[in-house]
Amino acid sequence: MSSPTRTVWLIRHGHRLDFVDPDWMATAARPLDSPLSKDGEQQATETGKKLQPEQINLVYASPFLRTVQTASLIAMELALPIRIEAGLAEMFLEQWFPHNPDLPTADVLRKQFPGIDAHYNSTVIPTYPETEDNATIRMANAVESIIRNSEGNLALITHGGSISRFCRKIAPNKTVYPTFCCLIELKWSDGVWTIKLDGSDNSHLTQNKTDLRFF
Repeated sequence: MSSPTRTVWLIRHGHRLDFVDPDWMATAARPLDSPLSKDGEQQATETGKKLQPEQINLVYASPFLRTVQTASLIAMELALPIRIEAGLAEMFLEQWFPHNPDLPTADVLRKQFPGIDAHYNSTVIPTYPETEDNATIRMANAVESIIRNSEGNLALITHGGSISRFCRKIAPNKTVYPTFCCLIELKWSDGVWTIKLDGSDNSHLTQNKTDLRFF
């Protein structure tokens, strides 16, 4: 008997504060973990509103602050809790992170974001440093674990590089566009992935990649 088709939305976090204010890092307590900009907060809220008709059952987020903030605003619109999954984190590349970013645990994040599920523990933990290939395998393992251990339709809030590499793995001939708060719709059935929406339509956003720095 075949399993039911499930929808998985891959969503990049919203616009970053350090893209608006490059001097932010000089005084930040956690300079490798930028929060959202005001535009990013608006993007996240607009994305949540767009997803309201999609019958999403669970929201998962990378533990970086910008992804947790994005997930929190999306989940607020969907009236859902958030599960923090470390396996969805940004690629731990040495050229991006001169040292281990040492991300906060879900328990620490919950003090700021009470919507985080206290009963969920990450199933995949990144190691530092990673290569792009290592990070791709780690992301794929995290998504597969989430699929195995959950039911219904999912929203996974993660990062542009992680989305690109994962989609290239499951559909080598398909191009996706992981812009801020993109909507990349995947269908999963019996272990087979199909990309239904590639992220190129960001008409749900007031601010989009033509208005803001993309990478």
